[in-house]
Amino acid sequence: MLSIIAQLETWMRIHQRQLSGKKAFLTQQIRLQGSMMTLLKEMLAAWSKT
Repeated sequence: MLSIIAQLETWMRIHQRQLSGKKAFLTQQIRLQGSMMTLLKEMLAAWSKT
């Protein structure tokens, strides 16, 4: 299981495209809890769809 944790303000800025998810993660505005392997699998699956 993987959980993504962030403040509501952060989610709103991502939704409004004022902040990228990548930048939010790198600046520790988003935290992840769970398996890094699960994260990598989900990212690869998402990228292969685009």
